[in-house]
Amino acid sequence: MSEFIKEFSKKLMQADYGRNPRDIFSDFLTMCSISLANVVYRDSELEKEYMTIIKQYKKPEIFPELFSMIVNEFERENFQDLMGKIYMQGNFGNSNNGQFFTPFHVSDMMAQVSIYKEDIADKIKKNGFIKICDPCVGAGGMIIAAAKTIFNLGYNPQQVMLFSGTDIDKRCFEMTFIQTSLLGLCGEVMWGNSLTLETWKTYRTLFYYSNPWRIRLFGKKLKEKLSTLQEIPNKIIESTTPESKEEKSQLKAADLIIDENGQVKLF
Repeated sequence: MSEFIKEFSKKLMQADYGRNPRDIFSDFLTMCSISLANVVYRDSELEKEYMTIIKQYKKPEIFPELFSMIVNEFERENFQDLMGKIYMQGNFGNSNNGQFFTPFHVSDMMAQVSIYKEDIADKIKKNGFIKICDPCVGAGGMIIAAAKTIFNLGYNPQQVMLFSGTDIDKRCFEMTFIQTSLLGLCGEVMWGNSLTLETWKTYRTLFYYSNPWRIRLFGKKLKEKLSTLQEIPNKIIESTTPESKEEKSQLKAADLIIDENGQVKLF
């Protein structure tokens, strides 16, 4: 176990020594996810869930300190499956159910043999970006490995990679959302069952609502609709324009937090 994980686990227990470490870690993941998601969603139910959890702890100030540790560690090394490492090495997972994450160096190797420069260039030329999908995403290690490979091939994954990840475990869903959000990647994470296609919750990262991604995705959605029709009725434009109060709020929030250079102002 690394010194960082030892320090993190020790700090985690300070929140409430009377609780099970796995329960504290699960609550930490939920509160971090809500904090990141509600920058955009502004959902009162999510805020209520956050307050219900944090009021149960004797030392709630520990949780911002833990989050700061995560952010600082990503500053030290960007492309790593940090949450997956904490989850497995800190014994916060469920090995009794056969839950084991792919080591990041293996994910890294798989990404390198699966993604190559010519393919990226072709996909970007055709679609404007490359898609990465993981139906059993774990903590997001494969998505992060793909971003690392794309970066090493000379592209900025924040600008050219759109990802989608799903996991049946709520903690995995939250870990992936936290990591991809902190890395500034664009995509959506779903808590759901990839086999039955059930989805219980979806979080989209902040970059999903930023320029140039919202322009690209709007254009893609419009192009798909136009390809099935001969004429252009007004309802097509209306259905692809963000008219709902919720969507307008999300786009406005993204504008406030992401600057003109595409950098997140939060971190």
